[in-house]
Amino acid sequence: MWTSTQYLFYNADLLTKAGAPLPGEAPADRWSWERTKSVGRRTMDRAGADYALLLEQTDLYYGLQPLIESLHGGSGITGKDMLTPAVTTQGWIDALDWYRTLFADGSSPRGIPSYQLSSLFTSGRVPFFVGGPWNLGAFAGLKDFAWGTAPQPKFAHGRAVTPTDSWSWGVNPYAEHPDAALRFMEYAALTTDGSLATVEASPLIPSNRKAFDRYAADLDHKATRSTAGVATIMRYELAHTAVSRPRSIGYTQFETVMGSAFSDIRNGLAVEPRLAKASGELVRTWERLR
Repeated sequence: MWTSTQYLFYNADLLTKAGAPLPGEAPADRWSWERTKSVGRRTMDRAGADYALLLEQTDLYYGLQPLIESLHGGSGITGKDMLTPAVTTQGWIDALDWYRTLFADGSSPRGIPSYQLSSLFTSGRVPFFVGGPWNLGAFAGLKDFAWGTAPQPKFAHGRAVTPTDSWSWGVNPYAEHPDAALRFMEYAALTTDGSLATVEASPLIPSNRKAFDRYAADLDHKATRSTAGVATIMRYELAHTAVSRPRSIGYTQFETVMGSAFSDIRNGLAVEPRLAKASGELVRTWERLR
């Protein structure tokens, strides 16, 4: 039904107060994760920010896959049947070392659920927030500080990678009117007007090609100073930097096992032994699927 990407949202007032530059809105001006964190730390020291950087998808593979793949770590699943774990590569280790440090040095908060992180940004307490397009609606009414939108960062010696894919719909096999449900889904997914109707209340990105073109044009038409680069970023990322989650019949188990590992690493466990443990868990779990 919908696709997705992520943006780097920033608090322009905090950055200006700290004497820091503002990120550029063009994909060619993409910042590194290292620079973003460093500038964020400066706002903590000079502008009273509570934290340097928030990742909305904390402990979730969707949000962390770009870190790992930016350092060429791979998706974490390999093999002909896509049931062989590959979560102990150097890219995985290096990316999650950086992730662990983000929380260990207080640049990001521990103990706050992902769904509450956007409120730290909207309250003006954090300079940088990495999140999806659904936040454009939530941030639209912000008047207490100036904010802007930039491309999601990459590692300085890595490649630009952004997450994508999103939500699908299905018909319950026990539905009372499955034919009507199917017709409704076909209207919503396969027609331009139907697709656009599904994103009226929330700024998700329609997967329907014609609806996407109209959606992007509308973003350009309605752009403000805060969202001036949104449509350009979205078009570029989906065409050049988007990486899908791995396709495997074991993906659900993979996401659960790795989510637990991400949480443990964020809370201070050493990266390499925790990834090795996760790899062993996946081998045992996937044996039942072979």
